[in-house]
Amino acid sequence: EWNNEDSDCVFSQVFEEMNVKLQPRVQSQLETLAVGGVLHLFSGDGNLSVAFAAHGGHRILIDSFMDASGPDKPDHFHQMDLYDEQTLANFTRKVDISGVDTLLIDPPRKGFPALGAWIKKIKVRYVVYVSCNPASLARDLRGLGVRFRLSSVQLLDLFPATSHFETLVVLEVLKGNPKPLRTKTPKATRLVLSVGLLNTLVFLFLSTTPRSDTQKAPSMPSSPRCLARMAMLLAISSPNLLTEKLILTFLPPSPGQLASQ
Repeated sequence: EWNNEDSDCVFSQVFEEMNVKLQPRVQSQLETLAVGGVLHLFSGDGNLSVAFAAHGGHRILIDSFMDASGPDKPDHFHQMDLYDEQTLANFTRKVDISGVDTLLIDPPRKGFPALGAWIKKIKVRYVVYVSCNPASLARDLRGLGVRFRLSSVQLLDLFPATSHFETLVVLEVLKGNPKPLRTKTPKATRLVLSVGLLNTLVFLFLSTTPRSDTQKAPSMPSSPRCLARMAMLLAISSPNLLTEKLILTFLPPSPGQLASQ
């Protein structure tokens, strides 16, 4: 199904009225960037790059299937499974990619986690990403492993009166390695955080230590709240995705979350 994140079928825009609004937006971005050549991934019949080709642009199309009942197969179309780990190596070995400086990608809802590898191998300057799932889009951009500048973001209400929308993102790939997400913490701050973390660990230990019925337990936070405090301290001193997940895991749900359950 088109709305299935695990679907491998070739997707084509079914709402032509909005598709004709999406096409010129993509073409406008390609013209603004003054690209030399486009590698169109998950291209289908080349819907989003047809205007680029009509204006004399050089394009190469890749998808796992071409509808034989549709228009004639475009030039430079290659039938390949983009989710196969060997496809990138096979493609670059067989196809001349000289002149290609831009990736145009319109993947299924599950996105394209290998995008970073294609960027590095093809050595493109720009990426034009059309996404129908903001979650997989965000994941793909976080995992690129290259420095980039977010040049443009556009939202299109492709299916009015529904929760579905398209996101058109333009990236400029920069030279050099991406900077680490970790930030330096002043020594004084690290000392305060270390003492606070030690305090939290002590409370956690005491709260989980067995006691006799006659032994009065000291007043202290419950274990989940201790874990939450520890997670927050870790997040401040060493911010990364792992500690963010710890916070989301151990912090009590907000009233809004409870209301939605």
